[in-house]
Amino acid sequence: MDVSRLINGHERHTTWITTADGAHLRVCSFGPSDGPVVVLSHGWACSVEYWAPQLELADRYHVVAYDQRGHGQSSSGAREISAGTLADDFACVMDYVAELTGGRRTLTVGHSMGGITLQAWWRDHPDQARTLSSAAILANTTHGDIAAGTRIGAPILNGRRRSHQAIARRLFGAPVRIPRGRASGWAVRRALMNPRVATRDHARFVIDVTAACKPRVRAATALMLADIDVLTPESPIDVPATVVVGTADRLTPPSMGLKIADQLDAAGRLDRVVRLDTGHTGNVEAAGPFNAEIRRMADRYLV
Repeated sequence: MDVSRLINGHERHTTWITTADGAHLRVCSFGPSDGPVVVLSHGWACSVEYWAPQLELADRYHVVAYDQRGHGQSSSGAREISAGTLADDFACVMDYVAELTGGRRTLTVGHSMGGITLQAWWRDHPDQARTLSSAAILANTTHGDIAAGTRIGAPILNGRRRSHQAIARRLFGAPVRIPRGRASGWAVRRALMNPRVATRDHARFVIDVTAACKPRVRAATALMLADIDVLTPESPIDVPATVVVGTADRLTPPSMGLKIADQLDAAGRLDRVVRLDTGHTGNVEAAGPFNAEIRRMADRYLV
């Protein structure tokens, strides 16, 4: 599958922004410049190309996506990757988006590590977030505690056991290349997706995107995510937010997303919880319902 072709089939503008520590981040924008602004933040081992199923939104929305540092075509910079680094990078991206769109408010969408990025951005840059964001979608994500909570690796074990955490770290923290082929597709469908819903094409798409990530970056990021925690006493997100969970998600089980939803609800900021019959890659396995939720939130809070 030629993932790049899926992106290049849409008219886009690509630019590069430089962070304070010298990382060069690729930022791509699609769709009408005067459309409601949707900003997409991808997850671990992914890139702008991961959002190909969402580019149908560029029919009437101004869609902006970027490569997290070290991922895709973005460089790593001098800083070690952390929640604070993710937040500061996103703040740089949002400064660019504000300049690009005349300061219009946005709908921010974060998947997996991208959802962690949005939470860290609100925690570390609340003034900018309130100025530039009107709503948010957090999909297949968590506050943290991934190593303990994931059900990938040894699902028969209790996720709190050290043996389970060690297996998870070995699986995701190994700097090895991801092989392509039928066996890999079967493994991805079984481990990351809902095999009742996901097709072989879905699996090949995810493999092609993640296999392009540099093994060293993928491993270092995985080990960082294993210990990350952006939980605060109150939800830092101060705009209406949807939480999307996959009922068969084993990497970030639904309980992780529902914990975020409870915190948002307590703060009066939960729009709703969307449960998709998918695994971890909800925007790929159920692109139609996922995109419909983006349209609903954008039309409600931006238009």
